[in-house]
Amino acid sequence: MQVVSRKEAQAAGATHFFTGRPCRHGHVALRYTSNKRCVKCAYEGYGEGRWRHREQARTRGDQFYSGRPCPQGHTKRYASSGVCVECAKDRGLARSRAIRRSRPAWFSGHDAAAISRMRRIAEVMTEATGEPWEPDHILPLGGRNVCGLHVAANIQAMPRRLNRRKSNRIDEMEVAYGCA
Repeated sequence: MQVVSRKEAQAAGATHFFTGRPCRHGHVALRYTSNKRCVKCAYEGYGEGRWRHREQARTRGDQFYSGRPCPQGHTKRYASSGVCVECAKDRGLARSRAIRRSRPAWFSGHDAAAISRMRRIAEVMTEATGEPWEPDHILPLGGRNVCGLHVAANIQAMPRRLNRRKSNRIDEMEVAYGCA
């Protein structure tokens, strides 16, 4: 690899340059012209305290670590996923409120038992296929054109990837012909 200075690389419009000297972590690799940072260090996460702290928390068996602030300014994160704890709680609470709001007055123990069975079916299908399955509301609880209820007749088990793709949408043809 040819040694090129940062100024020469910037003048040529290149995104990388090569000094031939090791970085402080011992890598002899390309560097970014924008910030002089070693490409291998960037790839391995050196200098990114959040990755190092997360990995250290994982190896210690900690559930949380203190990381880079999220857009709301929270710093406490889950070691397993790196997700902000407070924001995850807010999303979970919002989901719980949406489910409570979508339960009709006539919601009964029969509905609760049927929904629990559907969760169990999703678990069994996950074990059988190796692909994650989850309960899904046929008519979404927070749909744009229609809002479903959290009752047994509106729950089905489906693969997670399809459920996430479906999101809060529903095919209007299914509703029009009663297929949903």
